[in-house]
Amino acid sequence: MSKELNIFKGKRHKIAELLDRGFSSKEVQTKTKATHSEVQAVFSSAIFQDWQRSQALSELGGRGARVAIQTLLEVAQDKKAASQSRVSASDKLLHYTGLKLDAEGNIDKSPSNMTASELQQRLQDLQKEAINRAKPINIIEGESEQVKDDPLDDLLS
Repeated sequence: MSKELNIFKGKRHKIAELLDRGFSSKEVQTKTKATHSEVQAVFSSAIFQDWQRSQALSELGGRGARVAIQTLLEVAQDKKAASQSRVSASDKLLHYTGLKLDAEGNIDKSPSNMTASELQQRLQDLQKEAINRAKPINIIEGESEQVKDDPLDDLLS
């Protein structure tokens, strides 16, 4: 039981403890000889509700995440599973890890998962790519030359 629930004293503390352990309202009333109103007062209090929410989020982020990941791994590796299920599970695993496939099919990190040096290198690569795309070239017999005007523009003028 959390220190947060220790704010309850006496019978209310016992009610909070039993509710936290998953006992029903009726069971708590019987075990603590409390009225329905007393149990409801503890159950609906902001302190108890915050405690329950934090416990649920903690379990979801811990055990729940591990179970979800294990399930995705099992589906992705199951050769007997439908191919769409395997692809979907694999895609989710890549997405949740921040990895993705580049145009060549290689695993590529998303910027949010990169180190500062990896981001700097990616930026340099993209800048080089932008410069290369901005220079249209004609390749004739292994030589390249800048395209000055579009010949179609001359025909249409």
